Amino acid sequence: MHMLREVSPFHFVEGVSLPSNGASWGIWLFWDVAKIEMVDYWVGLFVMSMSGRIKGNASTWVVTGVYGPRDDSLFRLFPEELNSIWERWEGGWCIGGDFNKVLEPFDRIRGGRKTRGM
Repeated sequence: MHMLREVSPFHFVEGVSLPSNGASWGIWLFWDVAKIEMVDYWVGLFVMSMSGRIKGNASTWVVTGVYGPRDDSLFRLFPEELNSIWERWEGGWCIGGDFNKVLEPFDRIRGGRKTRGM
């Protein structure tokens, strides 16, 4: 995990990144420190989350970036990491990224048959 701090012409931006675990760019989360206060963060193998609040507002929320495992043997760890976040913080939760899983063959770019991972 890397902490990032960048100065733009308008404000300060902070962020955290998780290097890739495979053939990807990894996960990046950024926020405007003039508006958002980071409360806590958590980093796993495939998931990175930040708990924060809008300045002047007491309610907290969580933003999670995911890059799901491509290897089916590691996939059991992925929901365990998501559950760890669910248990760690309260409040709203926004999650996004590449889950590397699909429910139906037509969700794939190349189509194909249903596999055990689906």
